Amino acid sequence: MKKPSISEFLAYFEPHAVVLAGKAPANPPPGQWGYSWGARGQVANEGILQAQARNFDPKAPESYFARTKRWLGRPIFDCNGLVEAFYGLQTGEKLDSTAKGNYRSWCGRKSPAAADERLPALPQMPGVALFRGENSAKISHVGLLLCRYGDGALDWHVLECKGADYGLVISKLKEGKWTHWGVMDQLFDYGEEQGAPLPLGTLRVSGANVHLRPDPSTEKLPLATVHAGEEFPFFGSVPGWHLLLWKGRTAYISAKYARLLEAAGDA
Repeated sequence: MKKPSISEFLAYFEPHAVVLAGKAPANPPPGQWGYSWGARGQVANEGILQAQARNFDPKAPESYFARTKRWLGRPIFDCNGLVEAFYGLQTGEKLDSTAKGNYRSWCGRKSPAAADERLPALPQMPGVALFRGENSAKISHVGLLLCRYGDGALDWHVLECKGADYGLVISKLKEGKWTHWGVMDQLFDYGEEQGAPLPLGTLRVSGANVHLRPDPSTEKLPLATVHAGEEFPFFGSVPGWHLLLWKGRTAYISAKYARLLEAAGDA
């Protein structure tokens, strides 16, 4: 089965998003689509919103309903519901997951499990998913890169269904406290663009036979062994480890056995 296009996904939703400028008013701008927890593109009516409010907060559904009723008469989604609704429209197949499940199962290329708001090695192409959570097991929100507004690696606008008080919005990546990224290539066609990340500099291996690791630890099996003099794009550091790009994927090398040759500065 042919995968839906990620560019068509963005083109479908962008006209119904507004630039984030605080909470949505009681009467949101015409054409803006809304948010309700568990929604997958239904047109909101009181029955739907009340049922979703009971699922969201069984002990006090009235409060959540009061926040979502501004979206009456409009298509509603939750954050991962954007992906599921569009995929269903294009393929006829039903998806039922969460933002955490999206990162785990739908992203063939992704950032390491540890949270890092610098988003090292972020692919520079529209449609890359952004996630928020203190680690990959606690991801609770997702958005997608939409378009650039500057030359830095994090100078991106983000399309996200932000919450009941906001609806579908366009925000700035740097203001969103995003902690992980992923390319949803298990679901969508990203075309031929590879979205090469913007490196911060170059690392040169200084040890004779040095392991590259999938995480900044020695607990997992190494990805590969590299040798003195080999050079790799550098994307950041955590205590004791440097992050680099090896054969298109991120990997860690012990800081004892690699030297930073040049730094392009913090993007």
